[in-house]
Amino acid sequence: MLELVHKSSWWLLIVVWFVFFAALSLVSRYAVRRVQSTQRRDELTDYAAKTLSPIGATFAFLIGFAATMTWTAMSAGQEAVDAQATSAQQLAWATKSISDKAGIARVIGDLDRYLAVAVDGDGAFLARGDVAALPSAPAFDTLQHSVHSVAYAKGTTTPEANAMTTAAAALTAAQAKVSAVAQRSLPPLMTGLLIASGALLAVAMGAAAAVVSRPYLMYGWAAVSAIALALVFTLDVPFRGAISVNTGPLVAVSDGLGAEPLDR
Repeated sequence: MLELVHKSSWWLLIVVWFVFFAALSLVSRYAVRRVQSTQRRDELTDYAAKTLSPIGATFAFLIGFAATMTWTAMSAGQEAVDAQATSAQQLAWATKSISDKAGIARVIGDLDRYLAVAVDGDGAFLARGDVAALPSAPAFDTLQHSVHSVAYAKGTTTPEANAMTTAAAALTAAQAKVSAVAQRSLPPLMTGLLIASGALLAVAMGAAAAVVSRPYLMYGWAAVSAIALALVFTLDVPFRGAISVNTGPLVAVSDGLGAEPLDR
């Protein structure tokens, strides 16, 4: 079920959750209105109205907590992509400062190929959290091998070679963080608590509105709750959806390398 929710667009999530909450409220309202005893019906509506505040506070707390968790993952993913772009640019600058022209062409070429595949091919895999076989993995391994081969080609290290390996190590760390963030998701228990508390609030809202002829606020609450849940589940997939990690910095570095001629 969660996989289907994560694959759905934000507007569809809003519609589905609105129908879900509104239907629960309508069923609850209808059940209370069917009670024959007026005294009993008034007791139910009064009791339901008194429970709205604590249940609503619980639901709001869970929504806020879940939104914080998902936004933290989104921020971490953006920081990782920015770090990837920065490390790739630093690697390019450090490589161009060495005297080995053939080595420069080799490393910059491998870096360009890695970035191109990471930008064009990794997105779909990161979106579904499948990082075991990223399309860019072979190109990344080739790049790391080239960096170390060129940096230590003469058997001695230089400041430029050290800068290359340092940037390559930073790129490795950033790439690993991107993969880790792509696999983050709300715990099933948190998801269940969100849905359960929202459903309970919908039932209480419907019961409290049993004596109201036109319960517009009941539908308004269903719409607000639907938007809140849609936001949480959209943020829960950092690399997909209307709100997702911006890979623009990585694209900019890739385009910049592709536009620069290599010394052969």
